[in-house]
Amino acid sequence: MGSRAPTADGSRSRVRLNMTTAGAEHRSSVDRTRGKGPFEGMPFGCDGSAPARAGRRAARRDARAIPHSEPPTPTLYAPEGEHALHELLRNGEHTAQNLDALAEAHPDYRLPIMMIAAAVRFAEGDFGDVTRRQLRMLFDHSADPATHPFFATHLSDTSHVLVPVASGMSVPMPFSRDAVGLMLAEVHRAEGRLDLAIEAVERVTPRLHTTVCLAELYVAAGRNGDAIRLTNGVDNDDDMSALLLTYRAIAFACIGFFEAARAVFNKALARRDRAPQIRHLALRYRAELHAASGRYAHARRDLERILDEDPSADGVDERLAELRTH
Repeated sequence: MGSRAPTADGSRSRVRLNMTTAGAEHRSSVDRTRGKGPFEGMPFGCDGSAPARAGRRAARRDARAIPHSEPPTPTLYAPEGEHALHELLRNGEHTAQNLDALAEAHPDYRLPIMMIAAAVRFAEGDFGDVTRRQLRMLFDHSADPATHPFFATHLSDTSHVLVPVASGMSVPMPFSRDAVGLMLAEVHRAEGRLDLAIEAVERVTPRLHTTVCLAELYVAAGRNGDAIRLTNGVDNDDDMSALLLTYRAIAFACIGFFEAARAVFNKALARRDRAPQIRHLALRYRAELHAASGRYAHARRDLERILDEDPSADGVDERLAELRTH
């Protein structure tokens, strides 16, 4: 039940339940080098501000967890909590409120019930106190929710929660502590607590998608030195690595190493078969880097490449009009 391939389609969090018979802060001097830099007014503005997550909640409101196949029936002697949770999921009545009540009635099944309840709340865009408390309790629990027999018995390997790891990129993950950690990080990020978001991701099992999440958070928090160290040795092998290179380039630019940043942007953009939103992110920031260096023709060319592929790209027309005055 390892993590699956990421999606770079702009989708946000969803919970999918397929019920089948299948079983702290450490900053170097370079990290503190902040200021306006070349990206003033941009989501990653070199000032430790978090990038916007456009459409985060609206995209989640239709993402209710709905089981889409018949689960196996618990054995006659299965615990009452297993029967009750199975029945709730089978009937599609697993609202967060119903799950909370079930957890109170069956404390021996509290772990899997709370895991599903937190995932449902998260998928619906509810980042409130209850969601945060449930995710924190699950994340700090001595047992990984994935080890509970209910998941192996009643939720197949296709059951997952779609967790955002970066702007415009999500990864489907099984119900597990790692998924909880990334959901908790997203909740903290929405609260503006980048320090707590980073702390959560740093505790998650290192994988490529968690590295992407951490790199974005480091850049968002102005921890540019950490972002650069994290992305040492990355090549443009796939969408994820292209995004890592983009964050690396932004970090270099934010500490004033414009030539290094430009070289890394070029590396990130070397492959035209990368996901459009990743290439557009790199082009948008490379354009600002060109403009900051007085290379206005190059900046306009990068923005025109974005508009050629996406005429409705937010803010690009306006920025291009500004650059045409130079």
